Amino acid sequence: MTMDYVGIGGAYAAVSPFSDNAVDNTSYGVMGQNGMLQIGNASLIRDCSDGTSNTIIVGEDSGEIAGVDYRKNLSGGWAGPRGPFLGGGSGYGGGGVVTIRYSPNPQTAPPYSGSGFNNGPLTSYHAGGVHVLLTDGSVRFISSNLDLTTLLRLGTINDGQLLGDF
Repeated sequence: MTMDYVGIGGAYAAVSPFSDNAVDNTSYGVMGQNGMLQIGNASLIRDCSDGTSNTIIVGEDSGEIAGVDYRKNLSGGWAGPRGPFLGGGSGYGGGGVVTIRYSPNPQTAPPYSGSGFNNGPLTSYHAGGVHVLLTDGSVRFISSNLDLTTLLRLGTINDGQLLGDF
């Protein structure tokens, strides 16, 4: 079973607040622990203090990068990593949950972008972007040209940053 959508565990960049609560799994990339579908944690709607219309819960993962299929759900849907293991142990357990770290639909594959990796980019075959499901239940088309900081903010539930139109 291959699915074309992934849950969002959070967002990661090497600066706060995006580096807070992240677990560096050296085998499969950094796992963000600041989104709605955090690994090993239950996030409630009330925990989404940035607002449910400003938080991505599911993103599209259906396209290719430079002609190669990098979907994270190739080995099964929504199982997600087994948990954030300190010290870099394997945390992969079936795919389906990623950390936002890169802009959508890149031309070249960034590190940690293969099947099962924790922070491959969102991808699609749509020209110009990807579809995402926001926590309020609405679906939005996110441009591939969206500022990366804005995308990172959309992947977190409580960074305290106000978002304008995106």
